[in-house]
Amino acid sequence: MKKIFDKIIVLFITLSILVPCQGDANLDTSINIQDVILVINHIISSSELSGDALNNSDANNDEIIDVLDIVIIIDFILEGESECMATYLDLSLEWEFSEDLSYFNNEELANIVNQMSDLSYLNGLIIIHNGKVVSESYYNGSSVNDIFNIFSVTKSFTSTLIGQAIDQGYIDNQYISVNNLLPLSTQPYLTQISLHNLLTMSSGYADGFVYPYWVSATTNSLQWMPYTFPGFFFYNNSACHLNSHVLYYMTDLTPYEFANINLFPYLG
Repeated sequence: MKKIFDKIIVLFITLSILVPCQGDANLDTSINIQDVILVINHIISSSELSGDALNNSDANNDEIIDVLDIVIIIDFILEGESECMATYLDLSLEWEFSEDLSYFNNEELANIVNQMSDLSYLNGLIIIHNGKVVSESYYNGSSVNDIFNIFSVTKSFTSTLIGQAIDQGYIDNQYISVNNLLPLSTQPYLTQISLHNLLTMSSGYADGFVYPYWVSATTNSLQWMPYTFPGFFFYNNSACHLNSHVLYYMTDLTPYEFANINLFPYLG
């Protein structure tokens, strides 16, 4: 089997484009008495917070949820600072490097890298946490100035565009059947699969075209590829490309045109 990824850069990203505001424990973009109650309940262990809710509850960023956080949240409310202001990271700017790396375990990262079976395919490893680079290393003669084709990351860009099209009302939701999204379709199987199936590679289609021929395949030829039934993951470039066709039919813009308006200007 041909190895598709001759060169790989691995990105571990745990940032959010929309940075949540501290004190908003229930993630409703407003700081109020409900947040105070949630934090109190967490402290006395009558309920557990997790994820962004837990991070937001740490109002003073000391990595401990205690009475000081309650005091700060109440102070936010009393000072009238109850509305969370949306703060967007400008990804077109240069990445910032974290100044405090006391919490980052470089030794454990090295252990993980050493456990990889074939390091000859690893060119770079960048770890980003809370919008800042906490670790960056390059391997096998690569450097920060090298540019690589990372192939299937295209799928992530395309699914992001689909999400934006849903947000903007071009597409009702991810669970709509695909026959509603390809208006000239005559393939009855499309009534059985959803956009969610295409996005998660669980459409049941066989991978009908080898690289790069799915790019020039028509909508009709893609939808008439062999299929079984939906519901199970099967890595499939050809069926995934139908997402691009859906985007075109629903927005009257090619993915490239839609991305140049809605996504690429914000990525740099």
